[in-house]
Amino acid sequence: MRTFEQYREIFSEFYSRIKREHRETPRPHRGHGLDHDVTVAMLAVRIAPDERTADKAWAAAMLHSIDRLIPKGDDPRSLTWSCGAELPSGFFSTSEVAEICEAACRHGEMNQPDQSVTQQVLQDADRLANLQLTVVIRSGQFQPEIPAFEFEFLSGKRNPASTYYEPRNILDDFRTMLIDYPPSLRTPAGKELGARYARDLQDFISKVEASYEELDLRGITL
Repeated sequence: MRTFEQYREIFSEFYSRIKREHRETPRPHRGHGLDHDVTVAMLAVRIAPDERTADKAWAAAMLHSIDRLIPKGDDPRSLTWSCGAELPSGFFSTSEVAEICEAACRHGEMNQPDQSVTQQVLQDADRLANLQLTVVIRSGQFQPEIPAFEFEFLSGKRNPASTYYEPRNILDDFRTMLIDYPPSLRTPAGKELGARYARDLQDFISKVEASYEELDLRGITL
């Protein structure tokens, strides 16, 4: 398994281009900054079934936030392929570069039978990044308009009005991730790592709920 520094050295021009695109975009990234791409990239390396897939998935992960960097509604393909052209000449074949770019462009799709192993690894890694405990920080940071929790829903259940795209509180955001992400993981290593991350996140939720139960505040209505 290559380290991040090894990848950055091998793909130096490619990495510099991605970093520049993140720095120059006028759009707020809302949790999809360069740090997210790097995290997803190294998770992809960790769960990939072999070194070649790891290399392709790392590159695809570094490209997968392009849709967050361009004007909303624009097709990300042009910039994705332009950045993909910065990959070192001869390291990947033409078909592999196409596979990398397609995986990045299609990373937001539901699981489909025509998705390459590279795309499957990328999608698993992206979901795993959203199961890490850092999501506790990110969800609160980028959703300040909703409360951290609701007293009425501190017994393991979501507010029935919460949805994936519009949670009514931050704890419901976590609960939705725990419902949706672990079952959607497809790689063996991704499933194993996802189970551990899910336990950690569920443990955090349970401890929050228990702390309010000690105060006899769980279930009250303000």
